[in-house]
Amino acid sequence: MWTWAVTVAFVVIGLALFLIGLALPEGGLLGLELATSHERVGEILGAWHAEGVLGLGAFGLGLDMAYLVAYGLFLSVVNARVAATARARGANRLAGAAALAAWLSIGAAVLDLFENAFQVPYFDDPTAGVPMGAAGCATVKFILLIIVIGVAIGGAIANRRARTAAD
Repeated sequence: MWTWAVTVAFVVIGLALFLIGLALPEGGLLGLELATSHERVGEILGAWHAEGVLGLGAFGLGLDMAYLVAYGLFLSVVNARVAATARARGANRLAGAAALAAWLSIGAAVLDLFENAFQVPYFDDPTAGVPMGAAGCATVKFILLIIVIGVAIGGAIANRRARTAAD
């Protein structure tokens, strides 16, 4: 039951953040995550202020705090299930990779937490916060998420093919 709640939260919050990102100029929340200087942060927040969407951007950053829990748990559960299925059919390398990916998804969420913490001060003062820290955390987070999602999809396909071949 809780896995459905995590899945729904992952989809709904993810869609909301996507729509918020579309409404924000200067690359949206992603642009802010990857800004590496206070000057760039000031440009982004200035554009948001000029468009009257600064509050929406702050809301999006807050919503991302819930999303990091949702995607961290969702991707961890997906990879844990891929690992369990692979282990049951004797595909030990896939099981190990998926088990590692389950933990990496939690690592990505923790990096996202630090990234957001580095960004929160921007909304009081664009010269506050730690742009390089936020951008560094975001970059590593995205690399981890690419790996985690790749293992989940590839593992699910491999498990499905093995199950189909066995039937």
